[in-house]
Amino acid sequence: MTNGQRVHSVYTTELRKDMRFTGIWGRVEDPEHSVDMLFLTSATAARKDKRLSTFTWSGSPQRLTPEGLDKNTVLKCQGTRFTLAGTDDKPTHIRTLCAWADHDTVGTVSLADASFARYGRDIPLDRAAELTAGLRHDARTAVSR
Repeated sequence: MTNGQRVHSVYTTELRKDMRFTGIWGRVEDPEHSVDMLFLTSATAARKDKRLSTFTWSGSPQRLTPEGLDKNTVLKCQGTRFTLAGTDDKPTHIRTLCAWADHDTVGTVSLADASFARYGRDIPLDRAAELTAGLRHDARTAVSR
C-alpha cells in the first residue's frame, strides 16, 4: 500500500456483541495478496502476543462474496480461538476475523458474540462476511484532495 491512512473503531452492545474495525486507505496494488498477508501477520502476531496463552485458527480463510460486495473486492473470513494468559481456567475466547481489500482500502473486522461463544461456536462465516461488507460499504466515503 502506498500513502496509507489508518482508521480504527470498536463497537459493542449490552448483549456482549463486539465488532473491532481497523482500516487503511491509500493505493492497493494487489488486493488478494493484501488479504492473505493480513491473515499471515495476524497469526504471527498472535503467536508472539504474551497476553495470550493459546491461539488457534478454526479452519482456513474462506473467500466469501456477500450480496452488495463490489466484484473487485477480496473478502475472506476465519474463526479464531484463544485463551488469555493467566486465565487458563476461563473459557476460550472465540472471535471471527474478516479481512477485505480492494484497490483503495484494506480492512479487518474482528467479531465476537457471547450467544455463539457460550456454546463453543464460531459466528457463521457468511454472517460475519455480511457484517464486514456492510461496514466496508458504510466506511467508504469520498476524500477531497
